[in-house]
Amino acid sequence: MPSSRWRENLPQPNKHPANLRPHLPPDACIPPLPSFPLPLPLRDFVSSCAHSSPLPFSPMRIGILGTDTSHVTAFAGALNAHTPAKNPMLEGARITDALPSFSPDIPSSASRHERFTHELVSIHGVQLHETLSSMAEKVDAFIIHAIDGRKHRQQFESLLPYGKPVFVDKPFAASLEDAVAMFDAADSARVPVFSSSLYRFRPSLLQLLASDVGRRLHVLSIGPCHVEPTHPDWLWYGIHPAEALFTVLGPRCLSLTRTQAEQADVLTGLWADGTIGTVLGLRAGPMPSGVTIHGEKGTISQRAEASTAFGATDDYIPLIEAVVNFFRSGVPPVDREETLALFRFLHAAQSAALSFGPVQLAPPASRACSSPSTS
Repeated sequence: MPSSRWRENLPQPNKHPANLRPHLPPDACIPPLPSFPLPLPLRDFVSSCAHSSPLPFSPMRIGILGTDTSHVTAFAGALNAHTPAKNPMLEGARITDALPSFSPDIPSSASRHERFTHELVSIHGVQLHETLSSMAEKVDAFIIHAIDGRKHRQQFESLLPYGKPVFVDKPFAASLEDAVAMFDAADSARVPVFSSSLYRFRPSLLQLLASDVGRRLHVLSIGPCHVEPTHPDWLWYGIHPAEALFTVLGPRCLSLTRTQAEQADVLTGLWADGTIGTVLGLRAGPMPSGVTIHGEKGTISQRAEASTAFGATDDYIPLIEAVVNFFRSGVPPVDREETLALFRFLHAAQSAALSFGPVQLAPPASRACSSPSTS
């Protein structure tokens, strides 16, 4: 199957939408248009969802690397069990093939990979492969689902010769250095790639972005922040609420401070437009998630997302729609610079844990990796 198939005869996102409407259920209450611009890649995605008419898409075979996370069954459940009448945006896209893997030193990986692999085969009809080459020739696009971010750079680089679009599940990488190297390799190979938390595409967050609160003064994002000893602490689960914060504020964070205790971890950043952004990572008690924006005209909060609902297949649908739209168009809905800014922020959090002052985030002038400095 030609590697360029995903590029052919497909609608491209509208780069300059005249009217912006979030992709919301038909009965949702849509607030007024925003008085501030949304980040361009996210605005393009929202516009393409809102204004594109359903089209009869050709079949798309998707291959996954890694079978040790509940995300694999959530994606397969959404794609392999849907009908066009239920969700035209997903028509024709299926998880068809998988290359199993797991990480013995991560308990949540080692203890669950057999169950998830079995469900992929027995419930969703996915074919397993022993080698990447045997899977790659059968699919149109790849998803790296391995729960272990340390593996993602090697897995991603092994996919580049096939020239097919790649979605990398969170975390994109286990370090800032790997994240920079992966994007540079993608650019050199001309392979489209993006990564995102499902928090970024929640309809309730898109609705919040379309609300007019005037100039933003402070933005608070809260969510779970469980840690895994093999990864930097904010790159395991805390990346979810951190990415929600960057969805609202964009990439231009200048400095960061950190306050941590056993039950919670708080990162506070100063953005270039003067807005203060705070992400509160929870490690004990209830685990709600959501964003609150304090502006000159008032305060508005995202509808609370109960922790008990997290992981349900429906919770993933907006992200899966973004992934399928990306596979069809080749246009990433999240810009590489925003993803790298998020990684600089979370990389700086590690330095902030060792210092008593703010950590300055100086975006690299080139594509080389830069280290944060303390003041």
